[in-house]
Amino acid sequence: MLNVMLIGLGKIGMLNDYDHSNSAPIETLANAFSQCPSCNLVSAVDPDQEKRGLFQEKYNTKSFSTISEAANFKNPDIAIIATPTNSHAELFESLLENCKPQLVLCEKPLSFTRKDGLKIKQLSQKLNVPVVVNYMRRTDSSILKVKNLIESGEIRGSFKGVGWYSKGIFNNGSHLIDIFQFIFGEIKECKAISKPMLMRDNGDLDIDIFIRFNDAEFYLLATNEVYFSNFSFTIHCNNGTLSYNNKTISWSNRSSLTPIESNILDSFIFNTDSPILYLNVANDVCNFVNKKEFSLTSLNSAYQIVDLLEGLKESIYAN
Repeated sequence: MLNVMLIGLGKIGMLNDYDHSNSAPIETLANAFSQCPSCNLVSAVDPDQEKRGLFQEKYNTKSFSTISEAANFKNPDIAIIATPTNSHAELFESLLENCKPQLVLCEKPLSFTRKDGLKIKQLSQKLNVPVVVNYMRRTDSSILKVKNLIESGEIRGSFKGVGWYSKGIFNNGSHLIDIFQFIFGEIKECKAISKPMLMRDNGDLDIDIFIRFNDAEFYLLATNEVYFSNFSFTIHCNNGTLSYNNKTISWSNRSSLTPIESNILDSFIFNTDSPILYLNVANDVCNFVNKKEFSLTSLNSAYQIVDLLEGLKESIYAN
């Protein structure tokens, strides 16, 4: 069993599914790692006494106000940083001052700035503590199936598409960038194609961008929605169309190709793993620690997204 320390008992850490029944979707890291058969959730850290009390009541597990107290109680094999993005670098430094886990899972995005992202990278390399970043849709079986279909040539490029996101390009739009990077490889070009529609207090912004890969290009468009999340994309391919939302991913072939193509991929609809994505993440983290194949985003890939997005911000301010 792998001992797990959870740092941060906010929405993603604990609160989103606190009052849900056991049969309801798993929507927090606390719930996921408590249900993962390979993990033992041994401690949580949060400065808020009320949240710590709620955690102890539900999970019957120790909680502490500081990382040092939690590390002194039990050294973790896996540490999770599930706090606001602007605190990630500071907490990562504090964590490594007090213990040396086999792996750190950091909530996305890695950081809002290159400075903080580089700090995490340098500490990770110096102390040999690997980090993966929780772009959890990489663990979705439907995304993995589509990735395999593209790599096998059953879904064929060139690829052109549009993605929609809300609640900030760093916070939510970066999920789209990460999925496309996961499927299509190295980013060749990225540029803003609109002025910011909303500048957020935490440094995030809503903006339309264009992003290009070797054989794919996409427009990512912001929807200024405060109270709900919008996340979807459509990709037009040489032999059909892919459409994704949080519940399904579908493929529609181009039936007009049938007379001249002998290997037409039948249309399909896959349900996404949305109800269990957090559990997928827990299992994927265990795969990493156990040196098995895993899907979560590497520290270098997550930093590339930070570098790209801060570059966009710099170009906007320069103009």
